[in-house]
This record gives sequence, C-alpha cells and structure tokens, in this order.
Amino acid sequence: MKKINTDIKYCEFNSPVGVIFVAASLKGLTDVGIRVAKGDFLKRLFMKYAQTPVYDKAFFSKQLVRFKRYFIGEQEVFADLPLDMRGTDFEVKVWQALKGVQRGKTITYGALALKAGSPRGARAVGGACSRNPLPILVPCHRVLPANGKLGNYTGGADTKKRLLEIEGVVVEI
Repeated sequence: MKKINTDIKYCEFNSPVGVIFVAASLKGLTDVGIRVAKGDFLKRLFMKYAQTPVYDKAFFSKQLVRFKRYFIGEQEVFADLPLDMRGTDFEVKVWQALKGVQRGKTITYGALALKAGSPRGARAVGGACSRNPLPILVPCHRVLPANGKLGNYTGGADTKKRLLEIEGVVVEI
C-alpha cells in the first residue's frame, strides 16, 4: 500500500498553454508540469518523493493567482515565491542564475553558463535546463541557442514560443 505524503501537495489549473500541474513541499514549490499527462506528473512526483502526493487546490490559492497574473502580462510575479529546488549543486547554481533573467529578456546557453560560473559549460547548462523541475518559475524558456533560434523546451517548442510571446519576446522557430 502506498504511503500518502501530506508534505507534498499538488493541483492543476488551465492556462493559455494548456493544463499546468504544480506541486509543493512545506518549503516551497517543487515541480511544475507543462503539457504532461496527469498520470505522468503524479508518477514523476511519486518517483521523486517515494510517496503519493495529496491533491489540495486550496493550498495553492496564492500561487494560482500569481500564475494568472503572469499569463495576463504582469511583471515578475514569481520573484518572492519560495521554491524548494532539488538537484545537483551545479543544477541549482544554473537555476539560481536563470531566475535573474527578467521577463521580456532572453539569454544564450553560453551566457548563462558564464553567469553560473562555468564559462565553457554551455552544454552542461542545456542539460540543467532540461532537468529544471520548475519551468516558468525558473524561466528556462528564456534560454536560446547562440544562433538566436527557439531551440528545445520541456513543454515543446510551441509552448516555449507562446511563453516568450506572453512576455513580449518574438523569436523565430
């Protein structure tokens, strides 16, 4: 029998880029799932925390308001939200650097590597971005290849393009 973890909660909501799933620990938000099936998101949470999370939309009321404000174009609505980022030291360093890339701006993988203290680490930064458990909040959609094209994204290139458009950035695919 699966143990139910009352410390990890999750909910889902509709957005301009489709259904988004959000999970949190008592320390802060832990995971965001974009364009992922509910079963896959819950499986990811179970594998990560070894327990079944509890659905609790009321727990996320303040965070959901922030997401709504983000999607209507308000600036930096996530800056003070507590995040419970779990990854390697390098990944967390990259994600922290990425949080400094402001809405409406983009950065290349190479420039982000430099900002994270790893000047030759563009590929490693790409890997850290691909493992980012908090897309939108840790804005990996703002990272572009050196050629200025759109590049890859966890939620798909069309989702990345849409998020950038919401932020006022136009990028060619």
